[in-house]
Amino acid sequence: GIDFSFLDGAIFRVALGDFNEYQLPVDIYLHDELLIVPLGNDYFSYTCGMYNSFLKAERYLKKIAELRYPQAHVVAFKDGIRTDFSKTDD
Repeated sequence: GIDFSFLDGAIFRVALGDFNEYQLPVDIYLHDELLIVPLGNDYFSYTCGMYNSFLKAERYLKKIAELRYPQAHVVAFKDGIRTDFSKTDD
């Protein structure tokens, strides 16, 4: 019963995680629409994909989470602002 209508028109991406050069998964550069943001201390945040629906992003998340990205999650960008949220199965 959560109203996610505030995300209408948002772009959804998959946050893969924060890594340094020693933790970086070997396949990280194979993801489409890869966005890399420096965090400092040689760490970078990696986000991939560009989906117009949460369900499309969630499908990709399920595909990769079983591999090297257990901490991956879906994030939404609306009007240039990142909004993290999680879906729980209560």
